[in-house]
Amino acid sequence: MQLSASRKKFVRAYGSQEQESFLDGFVHAFEYFGGVPAVGLFDNLKTAVVKMLSGRNREEQESFAALRAHYVFEAEFCNVRSGNEKGQVENLVGYVRRNALTPLVEVASLEDLNSRILLSWCDRVAETDRVPHTDETVAAVYTREKEALHPFRLNRLKLVGSVRSKSAKCPP
Repeated sequence: MQLSASRKKFVRAYGSQEQESFLDGFVHAFEYFGGVPAVGLFDNLKTAVVKMLSGRNREEQESFAALRAHYVFEAEFCNVRSGNEKGQVENLVGYVRRNALTPLVEVASLEDLNSRILLSWCDRVAETDRVPHTDETVAAVYTREKEALHPFRLNRLKLVGSVRSKSAKCPP
């Protein structure tokens, strides 16, 4: 995940691409950012969208809708076959692979990778990377952007099962 104004990044690794991993990533990102953006831009991924409707309207997965309601943010979905609408995030995957995971890192577990490698990398690049078209670091702009985030709800949304579960249901 990447915030729009500051370009502050949050990266977390999972052992699967299942629904719970997707939802759990949001919860960890909101905790890391210390708040929730008002709006998120999304591709039409199956973990969020059940059915494409007209224009940018979508029938959302029940569990994704529950996450949005719990943390109070809006979802804007990209037009079909319009990768240019979400270039920041599309490019982020390759950027992380090239810069945080090369050369290959040795870790004891996914938790070790997430806490010791990826989160510290996110903090480090925020201090050194510049926001495009400015002379400011990501960290400096993030300090101001954080004030515009919605407060993070301390009561976490309860996911059914663990992030390794096969279940795709989440309570409302």
